Amino acid sequence: MSEAQENLFITRWLAEAKRQRRFSREVAQNIDWLLKVGRTESVRAGLRSKLDYLWHAGSGNLKQQNDLFRLTYAMNLAKENGWAYRLLNDSE
Repeated sequence: MSEAQENLFITRWLAEAKRQRRFSREVAQNIDWLLKVGRTESVRAGLRSKLDYLWHAGSGNLKQQNDLFRLTYAMNLAKENGWAYRLLNDSE
């Protein structure tokens, strides 16, 4: 399954789950955000990684994750949102 197919599946599943009210109100804002991202960015949405992060954050496991996990997620999120980042040498 390609990433585009995966994002399409997740978007459709989330839309159906929202329509059927499978989730509590506490996560409704996150569901709406994921649907918006899935519909606007389709192929580049990266919904699986976003769902994984939300799961870890919502279940309390995020604090148990190591610093590398959190840093990697933050860097990927910044890159997905158009932030240019690079390493600087001492003079820069």
